[in-house]
Amino acid sequence: INNSNIHITSQSNIYDLLFDTNNNELKFIAAGPVNTNSKTTLIIPSNLMTGEHQVFLNGEKIPSSSENNQVTFEHIHIGNNQVVIKSN
Repeated sequence: INNSNIHITSQSNIYDLLFDTNNNELKFIAAGPVNTNSKTTLIIPSNLMTGEHQVFLNGEKIPSSSENNQVTFEHIHIGNNQVVIKSN
């Protein structure tokens, strides 16, 4: 998926990708069969977001690794998961 030069590699189905310029947040839905694992890696251009990225899944902060413009996280599908990536 390429949207505004954001590149996503994921075992989830990614829907409704939106970059919220007011809050400097990247939002999307990561969906898949219930109780299956997914690993998602995003490459976010530095002109959109800089700094350390934090990943929130359904409102809860989850562990992620952030290096340069790349952020990776893993989660278990519960249907449609709302993902928000913030930078600080």
